Formats: sequence, structure tokens, C-alpha cells
Amino acid sequence: MSTPMTGWYSCVCERGPGIANFLALVRTVAAEKLPGDFVFVATAGHEIGHDGMELFLKQGAPPPRDTLVWVHFGASNASNACYAWTAGPQGFTREDKVDVALRSIVLSPSAAPLVGETFAAIEARRLIAEKQAVGELRDVHAAGYRNFFGMAGLHRFFHTPADDVRTTSPEILEPVARAFTEAVRKAAERGERAFR
Repeated sequence: MSTPMTGWYSCVCERGPGIANFLALVRTVAAEKLPGDFVFVATAGHEIGHDGMELFLKQGAPPPRDTLVWVHFGASNASNACYAWTAGPQGFTREDKVDVALRSIVLSPSAAPLVGETFAAIEARRLIAEKQAVGELRDVHAAGYRNFFGMAGLHRFFHTPADDVRTTSPEILEPVARAFTEAVRKAAERGERAFR
């Protein structure tokens, strides 16, 4: 079964890492039977004012009082796991490392200890939502969800036809997927104690 996806061109690294992380988390929750109720949703419309997220927040999301944590892979999850590139006389050459220049982890102040523990090996700016919420997590924060984290960012070929299969790989995605999974696992096991 195929589903429509919004984005510019093939948007492999813009959308791919977030979708892969989402699916890995779904599989982990199901396989490990983590405690709690989980709601998984993929929204569209990021490019036109976060319409999908806005609709879900108004009509489908569990209320903040019933939500332990909101985990967001981002519509612009481009810097989850995208390669860095170097410009040269013959064009761009892919480096054997992640592009961290514009990679951010966006989080609520209460999620800082959990994110610090589980994302310690992930190089990224930490944007505390009280001051720097971006993207759809800004909407989540404004709707009153107290505990949340996710990733956001850009990469070299963001919104260009060159955002193709060369821009990411399972090798650079795996550490990020493991960090998300471990954070959700610890939140499910610890409950409110995971957030301070």
C-alpha cells in the first residue's frame, strides 16, 4: 500500500529519516509491549501552515492532561540523519559523517533530563521550547502539552531535486532511531518520574 506524502521533489532526507524512526518506534512498542496507551499519527500540510497538525490537535489528539509525552519526528526532520557535503570545483562531495550544522533537538524543559540521558551521543543543538520552540512542536507547546521532544533541521539539499537516496543511509540513521526508542522506553517505564 502506498500513501501520499507532501514535500519538495523526492525529499529523501527531508522525510525519510522521520518516517523510518516512526516505523521503528511503532515496531518497538508493539514487540516489547511497552506499558501505556500510544497514539501514532502522521500528518501532512507542514508546508502550508501545519494544517495536518492543527487539525489533529483540534479534533483527534488526546488532551494534554491525559498525555505523558509527545514525541515528534518533524515534518522537516531533515537533519535527523543526513550526510554532510563539501563544495568543490567538481560539485558537491558527500562526507562520511552526519550534517549537524542545522540539526536540533527541540524539547520541553521537563524533558531535558530524559533527552540528556538518551540523546547524549547525538550531536545537535538543544532548543528548549520555553524560548525556542520551532515547527510543529511550537503548536504542541501552545496547545498545552507539558512534556515533549523531537528533532528539526535542514540539510544541504533541503527542498531541492538533489535530496535523493545519496543523502542518508541506515548507518547514520540507526543511532538516532535508537535514541528515540530508548527515550520512549524510559518514559513508558518511569512515567511522570521521567520528567522534572
